[in-house]
Amino acid sequence: MPQDQLTSDDYYTPPEFFKDLGLQFDIDVAAPIGGCDWIPANKYFDQLTDGLTSDWYGSVFMNPPFSQTVLWIKKFTEHGCGVAIVPVTRAHWFNQLWKDPNISFAIPEQDKTLFRFIHKGKRVGVFMPVIIIAIGNINCEALSKVGFVR
Repeated sequence: MPQDQLTSDDYYTPPEFFKDLGLQFDIDVAAPIGGCDWIPANKYFDQLTDGLTSDWYGSVFMNPPFSQTVLWIKKFTEHGCGVAIVPVTRAHWFNQLWKDPNISFAIPEQDKTLFRFIHKGKRVGVFMPVIIIAIGNINCEALSKVGFVR
């Protein structure tokens, strides 16, 4: 994505995350405009196709805009099949996720201290910790490859 089109939510998941996970997704539901060629998804929904209003199918990958996490999490849990990166928070939606027995959680070990996203071509952390969640048997099994799983 051109640098002048970036928003404060444009933090991309690094390629090695997907290599470690070893999954192929049907859709990246919250992709940047033009998608990311390193995300193993057959299709992507970007800001122009709006993943929140588009129909999801199969296994999805989601690195949602953290400014609208609640809306994305609602759709993700209703869909019931995928992997997502979300911020850790004390918000009600996070507490509901934590209690859901169908969701697995992993604390990323990417560089043993902080998950590093790609932002403006550089590896950076964000101002809050993140956690990886999975729903669906295949996704939950794969999650154990990327961190400490609950």
